[in-house]
Amino acid sequence: MKQFILFSLFILFLLLGISYSFLNSLGLFDKEYSTNEILKEFNDKKDEIYEVKKYFEKIKPIDSKIDLEIGENNTLFYFNIWKKEELHNFSNVEINSKEYDSLLKIVKWNDKNINELKNLLKNANCISIDQFNKEDCLNIGFKRSGLSKYYFRLFNKPLNDSLKSNLNSERSYLINDSVVLYLNGGAIDSEYLPIEK
Repeated sequence: MKQFILFSLFILFLLLGISYSFLNSLGLFDKEYSTNEILKEFNDKKDEIYEVKKYFEKIKPIDSKIDLEIGENNTLFYFNIWKKEELHNFSNVEINSKEYDSLLKIVKWNDKNINELKNLLKNANCISIDQFNKEDCLNIGFKRSGLSKYYFRLFNKPLNDSLKSNLNSERSYLINDSVVLYLNGGAIDSEYLPIEK
């Protein structure tokens, strides 16, 4: 009987551990950010955020679209390149691996470019950058919360009134005439910005 109880406890703790790991991987225990916290962060780091944009636009090849998120330790969480109708994408790319080297060759970058981007993003307290979907703006990923990610969308010119009203929705918050805070709900795609407007 004692062995049965010990075995049952072992199974229970094993299931709890697996459940916790699964829920943690979905971001259930991630910090949730209020819009006011994110707006303060943008205002505090505005110069650094625009430094990321300036450097990225300087090194980004004209014929490529890039979506890049810095990972933990010595990895890129993902690195996606769209060039000449071909998508090259990798997740959890180890820096100095074959995949990493092949992606750098596609965009004619080197370690210095990646390190500079990593440092600029870190100084801006942000995690990613992309110009994958739209040419008229650059997305700087602020933070993840669960499967969602908060972005600062930096438009190249002031938005007209029609675009402003379209962008000011449950997922977006107009920070100024050319910057929109955007929440991408990820795989579930059902989250909203946590404020009343």
